[in-house]
Amino acid sequence: MSQPIPGFDSPTAPKNTLALVALILGIIALLLGIFLIGILPGLAAVILGIVALKNRSRRGMAIGGIITGAISLPLFIVGLLLVILLPALTNARARATETRAASHLRSIDTSLMIYSTDWGDHLPKRLSQIQVYCHDPSIFSDPRLTATPPTVWPATPDQVDAMSDFYYAYAGDRMTRIRQPSQVILLYDHPGASHRRVIAFADGHVEMLPENSPELDAVVRATNDFRATLGLPPLPARLQGSPPPLTSASPERP
Repeated sequence: MSQPIPGFDSPTAPKNTLALVALILGIIALLLGIFLIGILPGLAAVILGIVALKNRSRRGMAIGGIITGAISLPLFIVGLLLVILLPALTNARARATETRAASHLRSIDTSLMIYSTDWGDHLPKRLSQIQVYCHDPSIFSDPRLTATPPTVWPATPDQVDAMSDFYYAYAGDRMTRIRQPSQVILLYDHPGASHRRVIAFADGHVEMLPENSPELDAVVRATNDFRATLGLPPLPARLQGSPPPLTSASPERP
């Protein structure tokens, strides 16, 4: 009776179907490895590959199924970490840009305070009037809206006003007339920049309030109550838009 040649399967050896299935599942697991569902065919490929090794037929396919299935398992872990960490990274990036926006708004607010000190308690009617106090034009940009902030000032005051990503809510001719400066809005961001609004007040502090929140409604109401005493038009509800045009006849300082 002839002996089978080493390295070759016997012609009469049964076909190893499990090895073929293990290899196919391993390939599928590799293709789906980055997705969470890739772990299921990966585990099946490893288990079926180990069982198929008991059969001398198609042992190479069985080993291939084990290897491809095993490789898919780390890919599953990577995909799981992405699912867990990506929202946290996105939130951290959003908070960082909000903080930068608040810093820019605080710098503009500080420039308004300095202007008021230099000009006998008067407030400017336009942001372009504080340009001399703002050495960096990028503070007029909101990093949540403008990817590339300006590096040079425009040529005209109108262009300076137009470049600002923030709204200036003129609050009367004199700073000392603001009875409760911690509740009167001077500057705010565009609606829709993020789920929190960045607002600067007449006392120099900046807050980040949730959009469409009772807290935001309260500060807008307090601001509009004060503006009504000066005959200034109210700010839009929940700051959904730009401040209304000025109707005050108070003099504009240079």
